[in-house]
Amino acid sequence: MIQFGRRLKQLRGKRKLTQQALGELADVRQATISGLESGATQRVEFGALERIARALHVEPAALFEKPTDR
Repeated sequence: MIQFGRRLKQLRGKRKLTQQALGELADVRQATISGLESGATQRVEFGALERIARALHVEPAALFEKPTDR
């Protein structure tokens, strides 16, 4: 889940969004975004992942790709 968190943070950074802003766009709590990025949150509903992906303008599968080193 750590790679997922790194990828989420990377995608969020590319869109220049704070955790709070992404949470508002995706209709999820900022704490959920934080937990996903840090690996503290291990479970999340697929609907939430879809909303996060939509807010980041990517397909849900892109959230699971290996993070780049940039």
